[in-house]
This record gives sequence, structure tokens and C-alpha cells, in this order.
Amino acid sequence: MEPISIFTTLPDEILIMICGNMCRHCTHPSKMSGSSWKYCESTLSSLSQTCRRLRDIAQPVLHHTVTPWNMIPFVRTIIARPDLASQVRQLNTNEVNESEPFQRDIKICQAEARRLNIRDRNELARTLLDNRITYYHLLLELALALLPNVTKLSLMMPFGTDYQSEDFFKLPVAMKFVSSLVLLPQEPVDLGHLRSFLAMLPRLERLEIEACQCITQPLPLAELRSLIIERSGMGAASLQMIVRSCPKLEHFGYNDWEGHYPPWYSGDEEDACSWGSVQRILRLRKTTLKHLNIAFGRADDFDYDMSDPAVYLGSFREFARLETLWVLTTSFGIDGDRNPSFPEDVQDLVDMLPESITCLAFCGDHKNWHGIKTLALAVQQGYFPNLKHVAVEQVETEFEESRKELATLGVSCTSLYQRYIQTHAYFGSYLRGQS
Repeated sequence: MEPISIFTTLPDEILIMICGNMCRHCTHPSKMSGSSWKYCESTLSSLSQTCRRLRDIAQPVLHHTVTPWNMIPFVRTIIARPDLASQVRQLNTNEVNESEPFQRDIKICQAEARRLNIRDRNELARTLLDNRITYYHLLLELALALLPNVTKLSLMMPFGTDYQSEDFFKLPVAMKFVSSLVLLPQEPVDLGHLRSFLAMLPRLERLEIEACQCITQPLPLAELRSLIIERSGMGAASLQMIVRSCPKLEHFGYNDWEGHYPPWYSGDEEDACSWGSVQRILRLRKTTLKHLNIAFGRADDFDYDMSDPAVYLGSFREFARLETLWVLTTSFGIDGDRNPSFPEDVQDLVDMLPESITCLAFCGDHKNWHGIKTLALAVQQGYFPNLKHVAVEQVETEFEESRKELATLGVSCTSLYQRYIQTHAYFGSYLRGQS
């Protein structure tokens, strides 16, 4: 029997399950690589062209995730085909459309904007022709207004020095099903200026943003549980602003260009974040935080007075629900040779880490650092009974010793050696694998 004939004999429930396992939106992100997803999308496309029955099952799943390379035909398609628009669950915009619209495109967008009561139609026509950034945003506004069931957004957003980001997204709609948002501004942005856009997402639970320069006003993030800030130069006041806006925060990750600021970054006249200042701000959420990654910067990168105790981390014992903690080995303190001074002994570990910890990662390779041996001794003495996994940045021989030592205690160990710049991505994939 031909393979495709086998598919036609299966009941609808099984076919729906098979198609779901090939869907980027429906399947757990940790299960497949990028090349695997491309193969799955190709397979779904082939199934949808086989026969009417398979088309009716595979095509809706095929359109769950959309990554348009040109916003004009995408918007034109979902205007003409609301049935396809209703199937989209995840929208990724990867590039700015720089091609000029045809007159018919402008007329189509004008008519739809008028129907949805989005902006003045004369303004729409003018900006479609005159301003590339506003033009892109208007197309994106239209797209989001036409996708009633989207749950995940990953948006590359252009901003210019002459563009007022507070004017971005003032739609008369609420995207009630969106739970995950990734913002990728092409220029540093004040996230406070996107307050009106975030207000359109009342059920947002996960926010990841890059190139966030500052946050100048409180944000409507009452339901947010996961906050990832990547390659951003915000100061302590901005960080406190957004943490105060997230009363249910459970997962926090922070990466500040590893201490090196791009030449275009002028800052917002705030004090730059140190490990200690980040921890003090996060104490606002000590009763809710479960997963924490503050493995940012290296001691050699900072301009701080490294003899100031306020720069370093203190105890996490009051973070009673903390399960996952990723830090630098130097972030608790350094000695005269700029090597990590933590942990001095088992008691030092016990004083600093909560008993609730299940995953612990130390980033930073240092000779003669005995942190894992001390940790193993603490576990052997009955401390940290919930610890299941350790990640450590050590050379191969030292890592193998650590792995064997922890394995005898029922704790798995992963190497982060020469993977420092990837640790935030690895941290995310680890958490997804546990969920």
C-alpha cells in the first residue's frame, strides 16, 4: 500500500494528532530543530494538496504559524480570506517591508481600515507612500486586527529617531488570546511608549524584549509571569518600573550585552544594573519568583568599584519558591586575584541558596574553584533535597569530575564550557523541557 493511501485509511482523530505533531505552534518547542520544522511544514503542505479530506485536516494546522516575508500580500490575503486569518495562531514578522505599495494595495488597505475604524483613511494613504516606518506599522496594525485567534506574536519593529513610538498601535481592539509576545525593535526603544499596545493584550503571560533602552512609565502587565530582557541597557530605575508592573512574575531573565554597550547607546541617565541591584529589585517578587537567570556581565566588564559589597549578590533564602537559579561564579564576590570567593564552605552555600532549588547553574570558568565539590558535600549532608540538575562552565577534565561526583548523589550535570553567550537560550530550552 502506498504511504499516502495509509493516511487516507486513518480516522480523523489520528490524522489531527499527526498534523498537530508537525505544527510549530502545537508542538513543544524543545522537541524539534529549525530544519525539522521546515520538513514538517513541507509535509503538511503536501498533505493539504493530496485530497479534499486531508486538505480539510492539514491546511488549518499548516496555517497555525505564519512568517510573512512581505507584509503587503499577507495583509491583502487575510483581508480577502478571513477563513485563513482565523486559522493563524502564531505570527512572526522577520523583516521590514521596503517595497512600495501599488495603488490597488492602498485602496484595499484604506477600505479595510475604514471598516475597522483604524486611523483616518487620508492619513493611511499618505503614510503608506511617504513614511516607511509608519507604513510598516500600519500594515501590522491591520494584520493584528484581522487575526482573531492569534496567541503568540514575534514582532520585528522598526523605529526611527523621528518616529514617536507612543503613536504605535492604538487599535480599537483587544487581542484577548495573545499570551506570548517577543518584541525585536530595530532601534533602542522606551518600552513605556508601547503602553497602549501592551494594554491591547490583557492576558499576556510571557514577554521577551531586545534593545530596551529604558522604561519611563508603569506598564499594564498584571498577568505577566515570564519576563526576558535581552541585550538591553536599561538602568535600575527602569528595571524596578517593569518589575513593579508584574505582580505575578515567576520567571525572570536579564542580559545586558555582557557589560559592553553599543556605540549608539546613550543611556537614560540611570545607574547601570549590577548583580546586587537586580537582586534587590527582584525582592519585590520574592514570593512569586520560581526561575531566575541573572548570569549577565563578567567582573572584568564592569566599571564598578568591585570592592563595594553592594555590587554582589546576597542571600536568596527569602526567595522561598525559587526553583531555578543561573548566576555567574563571580557574582557573589571575588578575591584579590578576581577569582570567585563563593562558596567558602558548605555553610556559605546554605546561607545563600534556598532549600527549594531544583536547578543551579554557575557560569564562568575559573581555575581552582571548588564550588561543585562544596555543593556535592552539601547535598551529601542532606541540604538541597530538591536539587536535580546542575550546569557548570568547566574545562572537560574538571567537568567530568563534577559530573561523576554529582551523579552518585542523583544529580545530573551539564557542561556550559565555551557556551557562555548561549546560556540564556539554553536556560530557556531547559525550562521548556521541564514544563
